[in-house]
Amino acid sequence: MFTFTPVQVTTDDQYLFRIDQNIGKRDLLWGSWLQESFPFTGTIPFPGTGASLPGFGEVNQQHFKLLTLSWSHTLNDHMINELRGGYNRFNYAAVDPAQVTQPSSLSFNITPQDPAGAGVPAIFITGFFNLGFSQFGPQPRKDQTYEVVDNFSFSTATTP
Repeated sequence: MFTFTPVQVTTDDQYLFRIDQNIGKRDLLWGSWLQESFPFTGTIPFPGTGASLPGFGEVNQQHFKLLTLSWSHTLNDHMINELRGGYNRFNYAAVDPAQVTQPSSLSFNITPQDPAGAGVPAIFITGFFNLGFSQFGPQPRKDQTYEVVDNFSFSTATTP
């Protein structure tokens, strides 16, 4: 039986910005921006779904962006309005083969739906080792969420 410790090369860049600003006596503006890029490459595909030997590596790209903004305006002692907005984006291109290999180049009668994500089919030799790329890749995904909220507050309370 052959065993080894897989290597994963990772870069993780994160950026965070925040602003808090009073604009006059009646307006407050604040916001934040978070961005993260987390690409990594592994010597084997997604664990447990493909090769247990090196040579069938995977590439993943993960990118996150989050934006939040808020503006509060005091109209008078009894009324305030707050406008908030948010944006979240998750861009995930994962379980892509590090080495694109068309199965037909190895005499397999398989035509991948996405030729750019083609790899050697997963072959399991029980009790010994596994060959080939992940059974579950590639897994591209882009999620985006937008939010806008406006709150108007009115108070009838009086101060003594």
